[in-house]
Amino acid sequence: LFNRMFSVAMYTYVIIDIDPFLMLFTIPPIIMAFTVSKKHSKLAHELDMKRQEELRQRDYTRRTFYFADFAKEMRMTEIYKVMFERFDRSVKNIITYTRQYGIRLSILDYIINETREVVAFMGAMFYAIYRTLVSGTMLYGDCLVVLNTIQRVFSSIITIADEFVNFYKNSLY
Repeated sequence: LFNRMFSVAMYTYVIIDIDPFLMLFTIPPIIMAFTVSKKHSKLAHELDMKRQEELRQRDYTRRTFYFADFAKEMRMTEIYKVMFERFDRSVKNIITYTRQYGIRLSILDYIINETREVVAFMGAMFYAIYRTLVSGTMLYGDCLVVLNTIQRVFSSIITIADEFVNFYKNSLY
């Protein structure tokens, strides 16, 4: 985390030296990382909590078929039918919960990734290329430095944001 923060500070200095306006492209991924990722973490936590009991039921019934102590009872009685029903019910509930939350989690993942990649990174790249090729207000060397540095800044910012989101996600548990 500290390594990435130091990297962001150094790369930011280089970008600001060339064109301070480029730093405005770093704001959307930061905001999205802390708002949408927080909602994503809450939904993922809710899903985990709902699935927890079902996963325990499924794992318990699975173990009863493999342990030698229980295997004899399974063969001697009709209890295996009850255990199969319990297993099927828990698997169906897990699938239901996953479908219920999976679409929302996927949409939030898509929003986060698109904001990071398209809006922020591609926007900054197009701006630097426009200034170099169309308006001629940026030197070719500066453009190359900016393109390389922007990629590194976004990578570091995304890593930092992900770490803070992971801190939040872990605090939910």
